[in-house]
Amino acid sequence: MSLEAAVSKLHGSLQAIQFHDGVKPQQVKRIQEAFNLLSEPQGRAETKTQERRECYRELLRNLHRAVGLQAVVLCAVALGQSAVANMKDRLKIDLVAAVKVQKEALSCNVLEKLVEKG
Repeated sequence: MSLEAAVSKLHGSLQAIQFHDGVKPQQVKRIQEAFNLLSEPQGRAETKTQERRECYRELLRNLHRAVGLQAVVLCAVALGQSAVANMKDRLKIDLVAAVKVQKEALSCNVLEKLVEKG
């Protein structure tokens, strides 16, 4: 996945969230999982699955620090753990920077409500 494709997915998911004024039940689960990962202490990655979770947690934490929880929600809905785990480190770094630059364009009232529920 390229940076442009990842950012495009974020924008597309944001449009869908705004259009539907919310998210689907499966997306709610992804958001809850993301919030759970943020609240858990960092673990040791002993298996491939744990390694993928730690990789995802790292991106979510960086997004949270740089932009806030709306970006975490949007990333969980648009990308998810598998896509993030398959990203190269450079792409993850560039993605956080791109989201930071586009913070206003990648936020909305519906995302804020989802953060409050989370």
